[in-house]
Amino acid sequence: MRESIRLSTGRTCLLARPALPFLAHYHVLSLANGEGQPSDAEIDEMLLVANQKARALGRRYHGDAECFSLVYNGRRTRRRPWPHVHILPTGSLAAKRLTFLLFSLKHVLRPLRSALRLARVRGG
Repeated sequence: MRESIRLSTGRTCLLARPALPFLAHYHVLSLANGEGQPSDAEIDEMLLVANQKARALGRRYHGDAECFSLVYNGRRTRRRPWPHVHILPTGSLAAKRLTFLLFSLKHVLRPLRSALRLARVRGG
């Protein structure tokens, strides 16, 4: 799933659903890379769009527009150079806790999933 969303300035946001082990409903909204440094107003608008998309995803997956968490990292604390918001739809506090644990392990789980898939292909 991939959706392009235009901000009022014409800059493009992309909503994607990357495959993460154990996080079937995880989405990320990002400003398109390569369009230069965004203004504070563009980041504010992107955060508003992320909230709107998160409400729609919470409603779709859990029947409640308030079933989500957003994670936004400022420029100094993000791994990628472009702004992005992680959208984590969850149906309960317990599910949110587990989702945040799994989300924090995503850089470990991705290679593990690939290694397990390769082992299956090789018959091991």
